[in-house]
This record gives sequence, C-alpha cells and structure tokens, in this order.
Amino acid sequence: MSAALEELDAEEALIRCGTTKGEIVMHFYRKWSLHGYDRAVALYEHGFYDHSHFFRTVPNFLVQFGISYTDDVELQKKARTTIPDDPQLDPPIPFDVGTISYAGSGPNSRTSQLFIAYAGLPSFGTQLWETPIGEIEEGMDVVEKFYSYGDMPPWGKGPVQQKIHGGPSYIEENFPLTDKFITCHVQRLQTADERDAELTDPTDDVTDEVPPELLERPEQLRLAETKKPEIKALSSSKTPTMSAVAAVAFLAIVWWWWRWLSGRSQQKSSKSV
Repeated sequence: MSAALEELDAEEALIRCGTTKGEIVMHFYRKWSLHGYDRAVALYEHGFYDHSHFFRTVPNFLVQFGISYTDDVELQKKARTTIPDDPQLDPPIPFDVGTISYAGSGPNSRTSQLFIAYAGLPSFGTQLWETPIGEIEEGMDVVEKFYSYGDMPPWGKGPVQQKIHGGPSYIEENFPLTDKFITCHVQRLQTADERDAELTDPTDDVTDEVPPELLERPEQLRLAETKKPEIKALSSSKTPTMSAVAAVAFLAIVWWWWRWLSGRSQQKSSKSV
C-alpha cells in the first residue's frame, strides 16, 4: 500500500476468513468508502458470507462472491437493500492486485456482492459504485489458488448467478470444485487518531475530586471516634461498681476480724473465772 494511503486514518477492520484453500485476511478502511465499509463489515459480523462460494473466478481478472446461504430472513433483506455511492478520494484508490470493491451495476446499486482484483485494473474505480473498500492483507497466494470454471455466461461456462440464490446444491452438484468461505471473524481496529484521542482524554487529567475509596475513610474515622467515648463511658460506669465491691469486702473483713477478737476476749474471761 502506498505511503499516501497509509496516512488515511479512519476506522478500520480486519476480516480473517478460513476458505477451502487456506486462510485470508482482508483489511477494510472506512475512509475509503463509508457506506461500503459499514455494509460489508456488518454483513461479515453477522456471518452473511460464511460458507458462501467464490462463484466467479476469472484468472488475471477478478474473483467475485457475496451470494449468501443464510436462513436469516432479516439479514438477507438487509443485504438486498442498496446503499448510496460513496465519493471518490482525491487521488482515487488505485485498483492494484488484491484490491476489494463492490460488484455494482450502476449508480447506488451496491448490495452485498464483492470482488477481489487478481491483477492491476486501471479501468476500474472510475465509477462511484466501484470505490474500493479494502485490500487483501494476507493470503493473496491463497486467493490465486481458487478453482476457476471460467467466467459466468455469456462470457464463459461458469455458474449462473440467478441459480445460486436457490441454495448451495446448484454449485455443489454442477461445479463441485468451486472454492468457498468457511467462517469469518471481524476485528475492528483502533486508528492512530483514536489512540491519540484516548491519550489526551480530559477524563484522564488529575482533578480535585476525591476517589470513592478515600471518601470512605473519614466515615470510618467518625465511626471510630463515636466508639471511643462509648468505651470510656463504659469504663467510668464500671469504676464505682468496683469500688463498692471493694468497700463491702473490706467491711466484711473488719467485721470478721472484730468477731474473732471478741471471741478470744470471751475465752480469756471464762478461763480466768
């Protein structure tokens, strides 16, 4: 990819797909085609392309796909709805080997069918509905191994598009070597602009706001302070009780001591008599 294209910071996504020939990774750029990007990424995230065939494979030209076998009626309905054309970038994205775009048929005609360029196609991209949405990041050698039955009629003897909509059996029975997706997984990427925005996020600045965990500490201190007087009060309330007990014990000892002395005095008196 050219240096000029590397400078285009926008939302991006990696689409990692298993195929019958191996794994491929597609890199989509929202900056290239806003509506095209949003539609394709959404369809991939919902499994629309899983198990679908590369039904038009023409060496040195392109490989086309995008007719789904999903049973999800709402997803099929969404995929058939056309999206608006996107403006071309200045300068336009060149159609190099591995460039990915929609297979449109006129203004505002894009739906779900995409193609990958097998070769540089300078005549492509001149129309708004041909605006690229991405490129093959990894696995172009895998894409080049897809089996070809030739172009679709009337230019060749490959599969007829209209018959593919009836389900996979048409291709599996009549064109069994046709390659297909297995499953795909989407990874949305964070761009340089988004990373910079996070680094300068004002919510990350130091503020005078006290963290919640510190707000709990004064309450704990207040609880401790309220408990301390209770402990002191409890100690002071016990002090008179302990003094009274000691006084009673002392008086008891004195009383017993007095009785003991009185007893001895009586014994001496009786002996003297």
